[in-house]
Amino acid sequence: MLLRPDCDDATRATTMDDFKAMFGEGLVAWEQTEHGLKPNSYEIKGYPDAYQVVVNFTCAPAVFKAASEELARPAVGSEEVVLRTMFMKTA
Repeated sequence: MLLRPDCDDATRATTMDDFKAMFGEGLVAWEQTEHGLKPNSYEIKGYPDAYQVVVNFTCAPAVFKAASEELARPAVGSEEVVLRTMFMKTA
């Protein structure tokens, strides 16, 4: 996940907690690694840098589908903290 670089620690923590909560009871495993502020290859929504977080998780397929659909919906207003997400599925 790429998060806005101008958010404070509390906002980032809340965002990650909300992301984890999307999976609810279907979440089997969760491992979160924060890489901190890193430069982007190109500007994303006007930001040359982003706070990078890598999450490895395991969940039921239906739960994954619902969470990915929720993240695909556009956010409205200045509350948007998540700049980009990318899911990679492994077997």
